[in-house]
Amino acid sequence: MNKTFAFAALLACLTFAGCTTKPLLDLPDVAVTSQHTPEEVRLAIIAAATTLGWQTKDVEPGLLRATLHLRTHTAESDIAYSATKYSITYAGSTDLDYKDGKIHGNYNRWIANLSQAIQAQLNSK
Repeated sequence: MNKTFAFAALLACLTFAGCTTKPLLDLPDVAVTSQHTPEEVRLAIIAAATTLGWQTKDVEPGLLRATLHLRTHTAESDIAYSATKYSITYAGSTDLDYKDGKIHGNYNRWIANLSQAIQAQLNSK
């Protein structure tokens, strides 16, 4: 490999390395489209989170904290829920480059996957 090509490749890597952050995705007021009790929604959230590797804990009635640990990364989200809707909001992170409302793009993907898994759990009941 010649030096010019290697330098150009290195420059391209450095240019794009800082571009992994995206605007933070919160999911407010996602509709629960089928008939469920708040407890059934809670259990669907816990089941969905568990299948994706999230750990959940009850914070108070109607609110769960979900935590995902992957390698050196940790994501925390609050999930408020009722019989008719749930919301997933950012609660904190480690090693995900959160700053000024932006975060590593993987966080947004994890949250979108979590919401899809919750919907699947709710629709299977």
